[in-house]
Amino acid sequence: MKEEYLNAKVFTIKKHLPVLDDYGEHLNINPFDFKRPSKFNKDQVRILEIVHNSFSKLIETRLSIVTRNVTDINLVMVEQKTFGEYLNNLADYTFITVVSASLFENDTLLHIGNELLFVLLDRILGGGGQSNHKREFTDIELNLIEGVMEEFVLALKEAWSNFDEPSFHIKNMETNPQFARPVPSNEMCLVFNFRMETGEKKGNFSFCIPYVSIKPVLDKMDAKSIFTDGRQTVSKGTATLKHSLAKLELSPSVVLGKSRITLSNMENLEVGDIIKLDRSIGQNLEMVVGNKVMFQVQPGKVSNRLAVQIVESNDSEV
Repeated sequence: MKEEYLNAKVFTIKKHLPVLDDYGEHLNINPFDFKRPSKFNKDQVRILEIVHNSFSKLIETRLSIVTRNVTDINLVMVEQKTFGEYLNNLADYTFITVVSASLFENDTLLHIGNELLFVLLDRILGGGGQSNHKREFTDIELNLIEGVMEEFVLALKEAWSNFDEPSFHIKNMETNPQFARPVPSNEMCLVFNFRMETGEKKGNFSFCIPYVSIKPVLDKMDAKSIFTDGRQTVSKGTATLKHSLAKLELSPSVVLGKSRITLSNMENLEVGDIIKLDRSIGQNLEMVVGNKVMFQVQPGKVSNRLAVQIVESNDSEV
């Protein structure tokens, strides 16, 4: 009878069925995997999720500026898994950045798929964000990628700024994940999975923090301070955006007018010919930035140089 009870008890644990004690009360029994012990409690995971949600918005802003294209990044999943499981889920040849930080006792890993990196590189070099490459990166591309990864590292530093004044830096970069092993394969890790959308292209990247790396920080985590400092994190991100945008150089131009002529007339044009425009003298001209009309202006002269005076703002475009 005792043996039958034990077998039934093991069976109920595996099937997650309710187990009753001798008095008919439910026993709160949960399965435990000794090969994959959970080392992060729910509060710690929640706090780290808040930190890396902030990171996703900070790197979203930085990449939008670098690529000159709207980039959308969201934290989609947080997982606890062994380091070996994390590496086994990666492709054989994919890009790994080993990141070291003053907060952590060991290194962390930032993984971005090659296809997504080729999209970012194409954007940076003035392309439309194409990624049809099935090859290794060139030395020039690796130098450009290092600049992109520096943006990720700076965003991580800002996101973790509530925990003292951390310093983050790139330790090394690998194109084969098997060469990036800062911790043993059985070490538990917290993996943050992000979804990136830039233009019409979508891709994933992840940030892996081994437990042994973040262990000294876990005791310092305080949910109250994180929520209290949330506004500071947002304001820092806003200040960074304003500072970065202030450095952008724009090339405004003023359109004097337009005209339509045939190709045959264009071929017969000579020096001294006059082309009638669609604007009359005294009519406002358009100031264009990129391909958008930003202001209505009046032409004039300042110190022997042509100039324009803004007389009206196109609020719908600004």
